[in-house]
Amino acid sequence: MEGIEIVGEIKSKAVDPKGMAAIFSDRIFVKPTDPKWKDFPAVCMPKAFLGDFERTKNFKIYEDDIWLIGFPRSGTTLVQEMMWLIMNDYNYEAAKNVDTYNRAQWFDFFNVTHPIQGVDVGYQDRMPRPRIFKCHYPVQFLPDQIWTVKPKIVHIVRDIKDVAISYYYLRKNAWHEEIGTIEDHFEEVLNAKTWYTPYREHTENYKRIPDYPDIFYMTYEALLADKPGVTRKLAEFLGKPISDENLEQLLDHCKFEKMRENKATNMSKYMEIFNQLSNHDRPTNEFVRKGIVGDHKNQMNDETIKKFDEWMAEASSLKSGF
Repeated sequence: MEGIEIVGEIKSKAVDPKGMAAIFSDRIFVKPTDPKWKDFPAVCMPKAFLGDFERTKNFKIYEDDIWLIGFPRSGTTLVQEMMWLIMNDYNYEAAKNVDTYNRAQWFDFFNVTHPIQGVDVGYQDRMPRPRIFKCHYPVQFLPDQIWTVKPKIVHIVRDIKDVAISYYYLRKNAWHEEIGTIEDHFEEVLNAKTWYTPYREHTENYKRIPDYPDIFYMTYEALLADKPGVTRKLAEFLGKPISDENLEQLLDHCKFEKMRENKATNMSKYMEIFNQLSNHDRPTNEFVRKGIVGDHKNQMNDETIKKFDEWMAEASSLKSGF
């Protein structure tokens, strides 16, 4: 692959993987070959997401682009929906009928889904501006022009323990991975063997980006604790101050029960396609799952919680890639 070095791999546990499992179960550990990223760790990724890495790195960025970035299952789907509506005059008709991922593109997933979407590889270049992209890449995998054009970035972080729980069900039900028990999955997260890991470096390096003028940092926990207040701040950052009436309607639309019922936000079309490709009958309405703060307490024992907490306590002392 042009522009990246493969330094390791994990083969699928499935004997004869099909459909989505065949695409996503094989993982590789990769580093960009550009010397400026030499101090950043190798990242675990599915091969399919790096099918055209040169295109990714050379992607044209505009000043009015908006990038929503966070580790998977950190609340990006919720914030993605909020951002698109704020930037598009609260067009709820489109929000109920056009998939979220066609309105605000999941940038890194595009290498896989653009044929399924029925669009060509140049679709993202032609998206109506201002374009909104959701992205899970670590900093070293972003398009190069991010660092020169410097569009607005919204970065979200969520408690890794809740992330790990939600990530398990995503891998199992959406990507149809053969991953063993949930405890096996936890060990893979801790040992940087799941997509986009290592987690701590992923989140820490975004906090340490130097000389970047327009980053809005948020946490999932703060958003759920004060949706009106955090949403107002987000709208102001986007240059679109929100009225009381629009805020009330937006928060009602983005209630979890409504996002689960809305096939456009719950990625139901894709889940149905993935089932067909894999000859599976997995749930198609659980991409938006629970959205609960602290749900890990229901599925992690005290020993595992302590292990994750002690592991995260070391994050700030990790060497920065910058």
